[in-house]
Amino acid sequence: MPSKTFVLYSQPYLNTQGETYTNIITINSVPDGPLAQRITRISMRALSKFQNPSEFYGATTCALGIRSPRSHIGIVTIDELDDLLAYMTENGYAPNKLLTNMMREYGNNTRQVIGMFQYMA
Repeated sequence: MPSKTFVLYSQPYLNTQGETYTNIITINSVPDGPLAQRITRISMRALSKFQNPSEFYGATTCALGIRSPRSHIGIVTIDELDDLLAYMTENGYAPNKLLTNMMREYGNNTRQVIGMFQYMA
């Protein structure tokens, strides 16, 4: 179900084809508006052999990513953040600074909050 308010995160991603790490942009829910058409489920594999599966951490978990035609992995990376923010601004999305600051203060260590946004159209 689409949401008017959503959060963007930067988090490490293991590209299993090249065994390389990159920071990708993930989103907590499918947003309202045109960005929804670019959302895709991605498999987030353990970043290290020391991350053993347990009842709290599966061998593979899923996340929501944003499709990118430019990225070699097909998902928007942190290097494309400026393009993503420009796209969002042009399509009716606005940052919520108060909630973003709260999220950053009480965030977690597995992913970094980029910001909380709202679809205004």
